[in-house]
Amino acid sequence: MGFLDLWSIYGYADRKPKIMKIPKKTWVLIQKTVEKARATTNETLLHKVAQCLANGRWRFREDRPILTRVDDRTRKEVIDSLTEYLETVPLGYRQFLRRYAVADVAHEW
Repeated sequence: MGFLDLWSIYGYADRKPKIMKIPKKTWVLIQKTVEKARATTNETLLHKVAQCLANGRWRFREDRPILTRVDDRTRKEVIDSLTEYLETVPLGYRQFLRRYAVADVAHEW
């Protein structure tokens, strides 16, 4: 089989592979995981990891020791480095990425 043929077999978690036997309990667990993944969207994740301030801006929820705030200098350096990086990517990607802005910066361990 070619690469794309193999990918199409394993690329969809809701399609049971025909070339290998999957135990019933395993398939039930896979389907439960798929359903949970379908229910998790960017919006549901956003409300778990961030909060909307009174001014409408979003900030990460600090979760020490895993997620911590950074000082203003570090925040500026991170944003400046992203701006510099943007100039190194191909024009098509650059135009796409310029549609976004940094909302917050935090450090994750």
